[in-house]
Amino acid sequence: MKASELVGKVAIRTAPCVYPNGAKDGSYQDSPLLIVGVTDAHILTQHVGKERKIFGDEIHILRSDWLDDNWTDYNALIQKAQPILSRFAMQEVASRLK
Repeated sequence: MKASELVGKVAIRTAPCVYPNGAKDGSYQDSPLLIVGVTDAHILTQHVGKERKIFGDEIHILRSDWLDDNWTDYNALIQKAQPILSRFAMQEVASRLK
């Protein structure tokens, strides 16, 4: 999904950003961001969760290298995973009670 489709939503990367020189950057694959806005050359983001406590409410700018289709809606992803996580948690509790 493109970042432009996620403005106003919390998003996370599904693959590393690949720079023109071939280097890969796996940032934001494990720390979601609020997509505040998108232009032709930038993504405006704000940290959420534990990173927000560290970085505050400042708006951060990601350059055009990040304007690919390797973003997804974090909250939708978590909602899909919730039943699986709940089953796993129940199995974990049951195994500890044995």
